[in-house]
Amino acid sequence: MDKDAEFQKRLLATFALEAQEHLKGITDGLLALEQQGSIQRHAEIIETVFREAHSLKGAARAVTRTDVEALCQALEGLFSALKRKEVELSPALFDLMQRARDLLARLLAEGGEQRETEPSRREMIEALSSAAKGRAYRLREAAPLEAERPAAVTEGEPVAAGASVSLSTATEETVRVPAAKLASLLLLSEEMVSAKLSVGRHVVQMRELRLRSGSWRKEWARVLPELQTVGVLLRGLAAGSAEMAGEDAGALQKIMEFLKWNEGFLKSQEGRSSLYLKSAERSNRMLGGMVDTLLGEVKKVMMFPFSSLLEAFPKMVRDLSRDCGKEVELVIRGDELEIDRRILEEMKDPFLHLVRNCIGHGIELPLEREGKQKRRQGTLTISIAPREGRAEIVVSDDGAGIDAKGIRSALVRGGTLSADQAGELSFAQLLPFVFQSGVSTTTITEMSGRGLGLAIVREKVEKLGGSITLETEPERGTSFRIVLPLTVATFRGIVVRVADRHFVIPALQVGRAVRVKREEVATVQNREIIEQNGKSVALVVLGRILDLPRGEPQGEQLQAVLVTVGEQSVAFVVDEVLNEREVLMKSLGPQLSRVRNIAGATLLGSGKVVPILNVSDLIKSALRGMLPAEPLLPSLAGGAGRPQGRRILVVEDSITSRNLLRNILESAGYSVTTAVDGVDGFAQLKNGRFDLVVSDVDMPRMDGFQLTAKIRGDREYAELPVVLVTALASQEDRERGVDAGASAYVVKGSFDQSDLLETVQRLC
Repeated sequence: MDKDAEFQKRLLATFALEAQEHLKGITDGLLALEQQGSIQRHAEIIETVFREAHSLKGAARAVTRTDVEALCQALEGLFSALKRKEVELSPALFDLMQRARDLLARLLAEGGEQRETEPSRREMIEALSSAAKGRAYRLREAAPLEAERPAAVTEGEPVAAGASVSLSTATEETVRVPAAKLASLLLLSEEMVSAKLSVGRHVVQMRELRLRSGSWRKEWARVLPELQTVGVLLRGLAAGSAEMAGEDAGALQKIMEFLKWNEGFLKSQEGRSSLYLKSAERSNRMLGGMVDTLLGEVKKVMMFPFSSLLEAFPKMVRDLSRDCGKEVELVIRGDELEIDRRILEEMKDPFLHLVRNCIGHGIELPLEREGKQKRRQGTLTISIAPREGRAEIVVSDDGAGIDAKGIRSALVRGGTLSADQAGELSFAQLLPFVFQSGVSTTTITEMSGRGLGLAIVREKVEKLGGSITLETEPERGTSFRIVLPLTVATFRGIVVRVADRHFVIPALQVGRAVRVKREEVATVQNREIIEQNGKSVALVVLGRILDLPRGEPQGEQLQAVLVTVGEQSVAFVVDEVLNEREVLMKSLGPQLSRVRNIAGATLLGSGKVVPILNVSDLIKSALRGMLPAEPLLPSLAGGAGRPQGRRILVVEDSITSRNLLRNILESAGYSVTTAVDGVDGFAQLKNGRFDLVVSDVDMPRMDGFQLTAKIRGDREYAELPVVLVTALASQEDRERGVDAGASAYVVKGSFDQSDLLETVQRLC
């Protein structure tokens, strides 16, 4: 009994810390929502607060805090209505949400022991539910709340279970060390890696110096006999001239002495450089060994078994399955595998969402299982195993599997795809959509149905440099396979060059570096592909994905790096593959917490800061099916009669789409200028001469409809052709584009490169 009480105490302490993080996210989001004026920014903030409330609800359920769970459910419901634009923001609604946040903070501060807030909680839930349905609500005047009590950590005291460790000595004595101190120690250890890399760079430079000295010696050995011959000839000439003999002989003697001194000096320099090199190599080995040992030992201290994360799951699965009227057995294998504590902390929410998804979506009710000749009790399995220096986690169930019809319906219902587009996709093409926010195949309940959990899972996994794939079979079950690094400190990286810039690609996600002849590049559905191991792989120029200054690959052979995430592979064309090296990743800081295609940065031994590429983002950018890929050899595209001199303004907020549109039009012979949104586009229009405007619709500050109307309202541009290229495919959107004055309306979902060029040629 004492053991259970101690476990519950530690569990609640962990929840208290996690709850404060989610509460801070809700607080910051509500304040930002009230201050932001941009409608598009509103949508991003609503999504963020929605996720925080969703995660806090799940964590509260795990520790049986039903009071917090119920309030989060009501708050989540209101934000779900805001996402669907069924409710409009207003000062009164902001007040309601802030009071709900204050009440949530008080509930967390009470720790579930007091019930003074129970009447207020019931009243708040009713008000939030009414607001979500667009009905009137009324709250009594709020009583002043006590100041929130932030968790305090005293010196030498562990912050929570799992956040402190015991350091064993030879006599098995232990000391308790706060996680903050260990994190600081690890940070210092990681910084020593930079010193190690710098010393390694010095060794390389010394080797280069010695090689240069060897080259000089070879040249000197070749020239020395010639100099000696010249000396003999000069002596003979001097002997034949009595007047000049003494002067010439003296000068020649000085030259020969200098050359001999030069030889001795260079030999001395060579000897010194050899000594310096040996000393540098010795220091490099010593420092490298010390850094590796120190970092390895600190990593061991910071490594925790998966069991420390999963110990609460048996009870949680029991409670969740009972709430759903289901019978579920949890099987955990391999939880003794240790992994960086920082990764475990980040993976708490993803594991929770996956388990809830398997119980809520996958495993059937007992009577339904019996009707399918299955055991009444479903099985939920979490398997963990080491795989090539990484951890592979498989979360699987033996339920009904994922229904393709349900995904299609969810995509159409949510407006992601039209019915025709969804019907054309195969089951394999549909599966990745389950990781998209808002896609759910079940009705909304307290536990599931909002289509948010799997989006959070993928986001967290990819942020950690991992990958997630999905396998499902009708009536046999579903498996989520996650691959994660064991540590977030150092890793092996491939350094590549694109134009004059260097980038690092994590080596674990690189299959190989290949050279491809241009005639080996095929084009399928306007995309370049190559054959690798009997499979077709997309070939994409890395510089275009990163929106670098345009520079076409040179030479008859293309150099590419084949990268893989899950089941997806792409070959990225680079200018040069430089080397493979140990990399210490540093975050970009809170100001740049999420930069597309960039995971972090590292410092090379030369002192140069180099970005580390996010391979998952790169593959998404490369395979984004919105527009067809541009040809690798644009100079061969098109033909006679190209529209030379015609100028087009492309207005598009997406970097990838903007780059692709620009290159498609430039390949056809047009001169293209780009703008990042409607405001920038109209300013560009006023500063230049253009024959046509191609614009996206959904953009910040000024969308495509507003830009078109503004162009038509200006007498100078009233006749200027405007083509809207957008994903908005409804008849209402088309009519709105026509009303605004658009000359043509091209839908991205059915986009074809030839259609766009034909439309532009007709209008321009």
